[in-house]
Amino acid sequence: MDNTKTVLQMNFKTSEGRNFALKLANPRQDLTSAEVQEAMELIQDLNFFMKLQNGQIKDAKTIQTTTNDFDIIVVEG
Repeated sequence: MDNTKTVLQMNFKTSEGRNFALKLANPRQDLTSAEVQEAMELIQDLNFFMKLQNGQIKDAKTIQTTTNDFDIIVVEG
């Protein structure tokens, strides 16, 4: 059975210089760069996460993961 999952990962840099990733499952397929940029700016402007106070936007990407199951025969004995 094939199982593909997509995640939108928005990456920020905290004021301490650490990376902070916000991951959202199943983003819209027609999501634009401008929409993601606007969402990231809103998250930052509203201080939605205390870690991001005085931080900065780094980048964003979609990540697709495909899982393939193997048919395994379990032999008891």
